[in-house]
Amino acid sequence: MKKENKEKIKVKKEKAKEKLKDKLRGLFK
Repeated sequence: MKKENKEKIKVKKEKAKEKLKDKLRGLFK
C-alpha cells in the first residue's frame, strides 16, 4: 500500500511538472 501511494504521488508530481511547463510555454509564446 505504502509503495503504491508513493508511486501515485510520483505520478501526480510528474503531471504537475508537465502542467507547469505548459503554462510557462503559454506565457512565453
